[in-house]
Amino acid sequence: MWCKKNQDGIVIYHYCGSWKVIDEFLIERTQKSIIRWHNNTPPWFYFSKYDNLTHTLEGFNNIVSLTQSEHLVFWVNSKFTQKAIDCAWWKAFAGVCCISC
Repeated sequence: MWCKKNQDGIVIYHYCGSWKVIDEFLIERTQKSIIRWHNNTPPWFYFSKYDNLTHTLEGFNNIVSLTQSEHLVFWVNSKFTQKAIDCAWWKAFAGVCCISC
């Protein structure tokens, strides 16, 4: 695996929703990693589709968990997503870089 051979390498991960294996890997990895996040589809779009609703809610919950790790940095794609990161429940977040604002 590339990460084992390049211990100081930076992982750039395009976050698309809940993927527990990768989320846990990023949290446990102590080197800096970048999460490219473009926001999740809001859960109210999926009220009639249980599987999609569950997936998007897990995605939001995982993002909150990921923001607790100081070695993870977020790149966001819009002012809207930047505002989502800046909301009160994101205050523990370590750093955000908006690449398209």
